[in-house]
Amino acid sequence: MVGFFQRCSVIRKIPDQHQWLEKVNYSVNDTLQSIRKLSIPPSDYSPNTKFLGIPLGALTYQLVTDTPKEDFQRWIAKKPKRADRLEQWFSQKQVDVLERYYSNTVGWVQQLGQKTVLIDSSAIQNRAKELESFYKGLGYLDAQVDYSIDSTALKKAQLTYQIQTDKQYYISQYKTQIDSKELDSLYYISTNKPLIRAGQPFEPGLLELERKRLIQFFRDNGVYNFQSPSLRYQAAIDSLGLDAGIDLTLKVSNLQIRANDTLITREYKTYPIKSIALYIDQENSNFPFYQSSYSKDSIEIFTQGKLRYKPRALLRGLFMKPGDLYSDTDRNQSYKYFSKLQNFKYPSIGYRPHPEDSTQLQTQVFLTPKERFSLGFDLDVSHSNIQDVGLALGTNAQIRNTFRRTELLKFQIKANLGASQDLGTQENQFFNLFEFGGDLNLNFPHIRPPFSQKDWVAREANPNTRVYIGLGLQQNIGLDKEFYRIGYEYNWQPKSELKFSWKWLDALYVNNRNAENYFNVYRNSFERLEELALSYPQQNYFDDQGRLTIPDGTNTFISDVITGRSTIDQDSNDYRTVLNVAERRNRLSANNLILGNSFNMFYSTKQNLLDETFWQMNLKTELVGNLLHWGLQQFNGDRNENGLLVIDGLEPSRYAKAELTFIRHLRLGKTIWAFRAFGGLALPLGEANSVPFARSFFTGGSNENRGWKVYQLGPGSSDNNNEFNEANMKLAFNAEWRFDLAGKLKGALFADLSNIWNVQDNVTDSKMRFDGWQDLDELALATGFGLRYDFDFFVFRLDTGFKTYNPVYEPDMRWGTDLELKKAVFNIGINYPF
Repeated sequence: MVGFFQRCSVIRKIPDQHQWLEKVNYSVNDTLQSIRKLSIPPSDYSPNTKFLGIPLGALTYQLVTDTPKEDFQRWIAKKPKRADRLEQWFSQKQVDVLERYYSNTVGWVQQLGQKTVLIDSSAIQNRAKELESFYKGLGYLDAQVDYSIDSTALKKAQLTYQIQTDKQYYISQYKTQIDSKELDSLYYISTNKPLIRAGQPFEPGLLELERKRLIQFFRDNGVYNFQSPSLRYQAAIDSLGLDAGIDLTLKVSNLQIRANDTLITREYKTYPIKSIALYIDQENSNFPFYQSSYSKDSIEIFTQGKLRYKPRALLRGLFMKPGDLYSDTDRNQSYKYFSKLQNFKYPSIGYRPHPEDSTQLQTQVFLTPKERFSLGFDLDVSHSNIQDVGLALGTNAQIRNTFRRTELLKFQIKANLGASQDLGTQENQFFNLFEFGGDLNLNFPHIRPPFSQKDWVAREANPNTRVYIGLGLQQNIGLDKEFYRIGYEYNWQPKSELKFSWKWLDALYVNNRNAENYFNVYRNSFERLEELALSYPQQNYFDDQGRLTIPDGTNTFISDVITGRSTIDQDSNDYRTVLNVAERRNRLSANNLILGNSFNMFYSTKQNLLDETFWQMNLKTELVGNLLHWGLQQFNGDRNENGLLVIDGLEPSRYAKAELTFIRHLRLGKTIWAFRAFGGLALPLGEANSVPFARSFFTGGSNENRGWKVYQLGPGSSDNNNEFNEANMKLAFNAEWRFDLAGKLKGALFADLSNIWNVQDNVTDSKMRFDGWQDLDELALATGFGLRYDFDFFVFRLDTGFKTYNPVYEPDMRWGTDLELKKAVFNIGINYPF
């Protein structure tokens, strides 16, 4: 009954003599068809969106009025003394602000909702014409579309479009009539990829695609002045309508040029390029005239003053060559190349008949360099769980044409000063946290091995080489980490949908300068350790208040337990707990030297940001430490007490890692189904028994398994209480149904399945390890719902996840045990999770 009144309430504000559009039906040749099966184009005129049968958008829109300013004035005039009281309490300016605030609030509610869709004969007729054009575009040239409106209840109606397709016309003969002899010869070269053949349905849309293909073909094969009106089709149709066959003729007429009042006809010809002139327009130059700075093989470079670029660097951007036929594609590739360099403003490329030979072309390229130096500054104020107040100062600089080869050097420095109340009390200063970072990136517009002039990747693939150096320093933050990074990276894109990245050198050194602070940072581990230490008390573990001291008490207690100097039995659970805490401390506080290479392949069919039907695949591989290990062996490197090769006492990391991500989006009617699958594995190699913490996997959080907080799930069926749960194997699967609720407010139902495990490393706990396919029953399932508000430039997201299947429990208790609102996890995010 409640649902009945909710559905009926939408008609309350509908004026008399109007009807609400409740539903739209489609009847094709007297048979009702679903819109999905018909694959007809969407319409702007469609019923209000419903959720569980309720038009939430329309109901929300009806909460407010369409005339907020008039309503506000009527509200003031409703009582004679209200205007006087408002003037006494507020100024007239404040009353105007109140009116504006009210209007803005009404506008926001209207955006949140959806305007009530009424029966509109004009919109219906326009949609009928759209449908008629759609079917005629499929070859049903005699198609007719009518409609009927049926009242279903008070002020409600259903609309039915009645489509009669009649017969489908087809191409019985396909002929050509090309005036130019050269174009006629070119056409027969192009027929290896024709879109039009005899016997096909007569589809005007396909004819237009073939027309565009031929125009592009002619312009890519020397006909630089080809005009699209010169190409048209002529169709011969049986006037009696008895024969559905159509004789189709492709006509290509000669070029028509108007000279004064006379129309001159000229035969199309192909034009080769005779010479190329490249002009460097150096702004603010003291030289007002161009002078020749380079000339070779019919290519000449002109500059105002001294040429500031190596000629080879500029010639790389010329995809056209003297002697080649004119090509639109070559011209566009040159535009794209010079634009991506970020060294020049948008280039200008023109063609004209050569002054010495009108049967050939002269190419003119104009380049205007950008300012060589640019500088920017950043200032951010922030708050986090680490610092009460953070002040970040940053600067970034760009140097173009660094070595006269159109390189781009980017330099960035950022310093952060933070205040922590606890630390501030101890050190008697406000800003007691400090973080500093710097990055240097040098980009080259080609891919070459070091000390070589030979390109490995063609210019058409947009190659790029990036050399980078970075560092980061922290003080009074965590373990006071130092980061040092250096790398050499290749990037190229052979197709618009396919990208490759190869870091053939990627070195990272992480140094924890204050590892003794570990138990001050990882409080969960400390509390577990302190609880055990209190059960086996010794005075040298604790301070005067009876608290386990850091680091002396923690280190002594761990050492006594592991070496057998305590009363804890080595076969007990307490011993294993201390051992796990110690191993985790050693792992998270260990310094790391990571030297290797990685490869990344990304493929996506997504056309633009609005594309909602696409798929993506991302493959990442990483191989670390093998080359460095081999080098240490060859040069008899130092070894530690365990016989392992080290550099200055540090054992370099050695592992192999692979990740594969697959994403699929499907639009079904007005809803979207989104899927994601992820698999990752990182295996220690050689004598290594673990993977660095920075390269391990974790799960949970707003972008993955939304029933668990980030880092709080896994490994396996273990119930760890660590700040950061991580492992070296991961599986994750996500499904999400996205739908409209009201205007810009969207909804979603989701299911997330994921977990992490340890594989072939030093973890011995069977609950944390993946020992076979039977452990797949430890995949944790979260289900839930989400609300999203579309601000156009980003989406604000609130998701609520429930632990539907929790592998921590015994198998018979895993389903639904935590399916309670008080145990739900609320996730806030920006944009969609995948």
